[in-house]
Amino acid sequence: MRYSRNTFFYSLSSKSRKLILIASLLVFFLILVLSRFDTSNLSNSIRASSSELSFNLSSIIASPVKLMISGYNKIIDISRVYQENEELRELQLSESISFQEIIEMKLKIEEYERLLNTFNDNEFNFKTARVISKISNNYLNSITVTSGEINGTKSGMPILGLKGLVGFVDQVRKNTSVAILLSNISSRIPVSISNNSYQAIMIGQGFKNPKIVFAKDRELISVGDTISTSGRGGIFPPFILIGQVSSITDNDIEVKLFEDIEKLTHVRILEY
Repeated sequence: MRYSRNTFFYSLSSKSRKLILIASLLVFFLILVLSRFDTSNLSNSIRASSSELSFNLSSIIASPVKLMISGYNKIIDISRVYQENEELRELQLSESISFQEIIEMKLKIEEYERLLNTFNDNEFNFKTARVISKISNNYLNSITVTSGEINGTKSGMPILGLKGLVGFVDQVRKNTSVAILLSNISSRIPVSISNNSYQAIMIGQGFKNPKIVFAKDRELISVGDTISTSGRGGIFPPFILIGQVSSITDNDIEVKLFEDIEKLTHVRILEY
């Protein structure tokens, strides 16, 4: 009997066999659907398998989607960071340009103030005094002049020759005063260098020419630049001529004074 059934099934055409198989599967699924599986072990097993299969399929499908979304969000974040960096760079550049313009304006103002802050010799009173003695050695260079307390001479007053500054009053006596010369090692004079007013300090070196120290714009200073008082510190008025840059080496910038201190016979004491 069984043999005859199998013979009957295989005697059918391929299309008929497929239809029978499909119909059988449909009937089987209908039976599963219509049956009460909530109390059946088979139902629980099928549901568990279906749930696991669904979870695996959803994970397989969702993983590339999540990866694409994550990649897209990272691209958006990178683009936003790049845009913010560009905006910050433009802002910094704008602020840098503005700062540079402010600095240039301040420098121009200082230059105009320097040009306007000139003075005439007539605005100051001079006392003419004769040089009566000199002390010259490797370290201390000074002169004694015929002007003291009775003449109104005070410590710190600038002393000039015919061509420029030579020193300042140090000790004041009744009728005479001792002046420290620019070559004295204790001499410290705030100076301006060249028409650009590079600021520095000039110190004495005994018999050697005075030298420039603490120059912020050292690389811009050239041989032949004019040296004058800067007026910084209020000790000397500005723009009193002193000398010229005579030599520049790696270590020193030396100044040749306009006045020949060794040949001084008379000086002018500036009341300032």
